[in-house]
Amino acid sequence: MNDRPPESKEARPEEAAGREFRYWRWLFLGLHDRAGILAFLDGWLVVHALVGSGLAFYVPLTLSEAASRVLLPLVGALIGLCFAWSGNAAALLQTSQIARMAERTPDGQPGYVFAFQNAILVVLGCVGLWGLAALEIFDKVLPYPRNSRVYGAIGTILYGLSSVALRECWQVVLNTQRLLISRERIRRADAVRGGASRDE
Repeated sequence: MNDRPPESKEARPEEAAGREFRYWRWLFLGLHDRAGILAFLDGWLVVHALVGSGLAFYVPLTLSEAASRVLLPLVGALIGLCFAWSGNAAALLQTSQIARMAERTPDGQPGYVFAFQNAILVVLGCVGLWGLAALEIFDKVLPYPRNSRVYGAIGTILYGLSSVALRECWQVVLNTQRLLISRERIRRADAVRGGASRDE
């Protein structure tokens, strides 16, 4: 006879939290508000498409040449910038002031964390695609000549994604600075309220 109590079918709190705070769930489905991927669907998407198509049409280099000479070194610099500022943001998100501020948003602190992770995902995707270009996958392996529409579409995607990565890295810097300013304002407000309560 088994004297052990039957296992509960209800998920433990830590398991439920693990399912709820998954990045891919937030990206495609959202946690409590809208899906994270919708952040890319704004007016800037038109700008990125125009930049991508313009560079694909006017740059007098093959994709492999552009990757080796310019894009991969540039994206490498963006990776360093993005990771450095994301580290600063992670430190700020652990402070009590920013944690309290995040509680007022629908997705809470995970929403802030995943927003920075979006930028890292875009940059890594950019590195991967331009790495394929550097390996001449699009120039010699795929059966499309340079003047074909398919080759032009691939170039538009690659250059457009580079534009997205550039803006995402800039957003990481801006949002980290906003967190820093918000933390200081909340700290000052707390100090003022603390002084007022002591005066009473």
